[in-house]
Amino acid sequence: MNDSVGEGEFVAASGGLLIMQGVGAAAGPLIARFVMSAFEQGLGYTLIATQMLMAFFGLYRLRCRPAPPEMHKGSFVIEPTVPVGTELASAHFQRDHTGV
Repeated sequence: MNDSVGEGEFVAASGGLLIMQGVGAAAGPLIARFVMSAFEQGLGYTLIATQMLMAFFGLYRLRCRPAPPEMHKGSFVIEPTVPVGTELASAHFQRDHTGV
């Protein structure tokens, strides 16, 4: 979404996304309730239908517009994990057992 939004249109695009999310959050459970009530295996059918709709929408979006040019693409850098929790736990453990 952000790749196709022009300069100065980010607030309007974000507002539209929030409205669509709200509509989906309100209507989704109601629609799923009726589908799950109509069929014996309704939960499975609802999950399968939802995943298929999302997959078809993703394929549609892949085909409806071209990829951005190379000059607009950035490099992807994987940041290493930092074991902060482990270091804090070992410092706490050493403090408790050394009497400091």
